[in-house]
Amino acid sequence: MAKGNVAKGKVSKVKAKFNLSQLKQMKDYVALAVVDAEKYQATNVNIIKELIASSTPGVYVTLNRPYESAKRMFAKQKIDLRNVIFIDAVTKTVGGKVTKTNECLFIGSPENL
Repeated sequence: MAKGNVAKGKVSKVKAKFNLSQLKQMKDYVALAVVDAEKYQATNVNIIKELIASSTPGVYVTLNRPYESAKRMFAKQKIDLRNVIFIDAVTKTVGGKVTKTNECLFIGSPENL
């Protein structure tokens, strides 16, 4: 997990180990992970695995991978997504097929967030 301080339009990053127990102590929270491109997919999978293992429900916002592709990626890792709702800001943007589902909200673009 990375923390950032915004100052004069810049974000400074402090690397820290993802610690689910700190999040669980909070009543309400939004967690944002900032990771290197080389570690992006592995980090995403690891964070989702840890949240799912602790029965933590969540919303996964995908800005660079269509919902169906993300769903397949997590399925290959045997991750149970029943407690995850997706917001897909990619599929409509790239002209992909949008199939109505209770598991995903398809929005036109990231600007619609």
